[in-house]
Amino acid sequence: MKFIVIYFIGVLFAYLANSVYVPKDHGTILAIASPLATVAAMLFGFIIAAQTFYSGAKSNTLLSNLKTQKVMFNNILDEIKHTGFALIASCISLISSMFLPHKKLLDNFDIKIDVLLLNLGFSFLISALILFALSWRKFTIIIKNS
Repeated sequence: MKFIVIYFIGVLFAYLANSVYVPKDHGTILAIASPLATVAAMLFGFIIAAQTFYSGAKSNTLLSNLKTQKVMFNNILDEIKHTGFALIASCISLISSMFLPHKKLLDNFDIKIDVLLLNLGFSFLISALILFALSWRKFTIIIKNS
């Protein structure tokens, strides 16, 4: 339920951003999507490092004890997986928005393909930032105590 609420918050932020500002040309899409995709990709690197740390540290007593507490360990891994999914989805959506044309999705609607993917990527990025903050806080507590 927590993840659904966080994804809903991301969609809400993207909707609010779209109601305030809609890019008028594809050059603006490139200027917005490129740095956002870079941020998403860099944060995904941290998530991969955290996943590797949790999976690979066998000699660490704290992690060994944490792994025996299956519910707590699985909750932390679920947060990391959802964060990674949101970051990858954001990165793919944002990169796709850079390469797809600035044309209407359907003739009846005034929604452009690249703007739609930009908003989708932005909503995933907002969700990922919230999830990243939650999971990174737990990760740093475990690192400090190990």
